[in-house]
Amino acid sequence: MDKRYQDDILTDSAASLVTEGLLGNRYVNITRGFTGARLKEDAEIPGVEEKAMKEVVERSADVLGNLNALSDDVRQLIEGVQEGKGSLGNC
Repeated sequence: MDKRYQDDILTDSAASLVTEGLLGNRYVNITRGFTGARLKEDAEIPGVEEKAMKEVVERSADVLGNLNALSDDVRQLIEGVQEGKGSLGNC
């Protein structure tokens, strides 16, 4: 770490891995602490889970499920039109 930042990273700081976009580069993000003491030589700061990526994956699963349901509805609608069923199929 660059020496000019060492005084800013305290014992209550936290590190997390962050991804740029969905499949982008990863880097370490350090959230600065305010009440901790200055880190000693070779000290470590705790890591925290990257919540943003976890949320993206969870939401992607929900979106995929919704798209599958919508796709099924559209397919049934088109089949009905092709078979002459419903108000669109009678045109």
